[in-house]
Amino acid sequence: MDPGAAMAVAATGAGLIGAGSSSLQALRMRRARSAEGVSLGFLCVYLANHAIWLLYGLSRADLPLVTVSGVGAVVSGLTVAVAISLLRRPLTPAGRGDTSSSTPRRAAAPAPARPCGCS
Repeated sequence: MDPGAAMAVAATGAGLIGAGSSSLQALRMRRARSAEGVSLGFLCVYLANHAIWLLYGLSRADLPLVTVSGVGAVVSGLTVAVAISLLRRPLTPAGRGDTSSSTPRRAAAPAPARPCGCS
């Protein structure tokens, strides 16, 4: 393999790793069941960047660029979808989503009635 082809393979591999890197953010959000502290604006710009490079690669019929940008657009899109789904979760009365467990909480039992009838 000539040095130019080897560099193209290495660059494509590095691009694929970089393009898939936002999956790490998606996994962190899913594990925490929270998108707190995540910039949705940044993720959307990252997605738009991959989409623009994908369109450019398609216009030039550049397979490595299309591959890297396509993977980046898909992974970024999934990351944005995870963030949006977590941001749409109903809030608890304290104002934060429940991130303590995946099992539903039971409603608090009503206070027992006082035997004297007073309140």
